[in-house]
Amino acid sequence: MSGIKIYCLCFLLFMVSANINARDKVACNSCQQSKSIEDILIGKVFNLIEIKRLNVELKKYKASASVMITAKPTSDSPYYEVTVGYDGPVRFESRYFFRIKKDRINQSNIEPYIEVMDIAEADYVPLLQYRKKSNK
Repeated sequence: MSGIKIYCLCFLLFMVSANINARDKVACNSCQQSKSIEDILIGKVFNLIEIKRLNVELKKYKASASVMITAKPTSDSPYYEVTVGYDGPVRFESRYFFRIKKDRINQSNIEPYIEVMDIAEADYVPLLQYRKKSNK
């Protein structure tokens, strides 16, 4: 009988502790955590057609695109700068350099406000202009 009592006691303790953990998880999941501006920016960059194409290309090699915020707005520059590329085993290989002003990130469509580094021009150009030039 004592073996059954110990088993029941252990089972009861397990159920009580599982219930406490479940309540903690529900409480944690129900609280709304606001996304940071950087999280919003990264999400929108990942939705750009250029990044989707890069991901398709990299999937052939069982890899995917990585995004790094390389600069935040300062008093000298109002831009977030974002580098997109492949994070390889030896080094990060950059493919795109984007920038956008902080106050434009919350726009529903940020594409008109994003600038991309045009290597041929050695300067940032509007993304839509870059796309037209790249499609020729």
